[in-house]
Amino acid sequence: MTDFLAFFVYNANPYKVIYPFLKSALSRSGSKQIIDFASGGGTYMLKMLRMIDPESKSYTALLSDKFPNEQFALRIEKLSGGRIKYIPDSVDILKSKKPQGFWTLFAAAHHFDEAELKTFLSTAVKQKCGIGIFEYSSRDFLQVALPSLMVPFLVLAMTPLMTPFSWRRLFWTYILPIVPILIMLDGFVSHMKSYSVSELEKITAEIPSLDYHFECGRKRIFLKTCPITYLIGYPIK
Repeated sequence: MTDFLAFFVYNANPYKVIYPFLKSALSRSGSKQIIDFASGGGTYMLKMLRMIDPESKSYTALLSDKFPNEQFALRIEKLSGGRIKYIPDSVDILKSKKPQGFWTLFAAAHHFDEAELKTFLSTAVKQKCGIGIFEYSSRDFLQVALPSLMVPFLVLAMTPLMTPFSWRRLFWTYILPIVPILIMLDGFVSHMKSYSVSELEKITAEIPSLDYHFECGRKRIFLKTCPITYLIGYPIK
């Protein structure tokens, strides 16, 4: 499942519309290091750094996850030429000590309830860290029904293109098609648990942040479908 999600996000690049927002927030926060939580495979960060910093290569990224992917960690560090590191130990964003930098959550905010998300955002405010939360799922009917029905076919079509080659991946995709079914169900649940812009605004409004700026919104791609919901925050200097 992690293999497919990493492959899909890297090649479909749904986050491309938010690169200007991310780059602006990074600049305003004054940080050159992205601290990414709930990274999963994390290959999207390879393309992200190239898009927001194509020439100077001054930005770096530190990836983490509660269940870190060791295989992807080694691969990403090698492909990035050292610009991206993956913390090998489990990192729980609600309990673990978090390093300074610009914090990001990509397609992961829906894993946390409002109280947990508020705690995470409040910690960013207290530590004066910039933050960016980005989701390509939403509770709109068309955004739930159509992608969920298409996912099994996408998995079947894309699996032969994925690297490195794995007989195990082929077995669980074609012989016993557990992976397409689980990804379809996971996608459906993710859509249903996603936050709306108004819900994110409500959460941020409850956080004392006199010297901190929050901004929420939504950008659409792919013929005005597949909206990216975003929440960006940074300390006001």
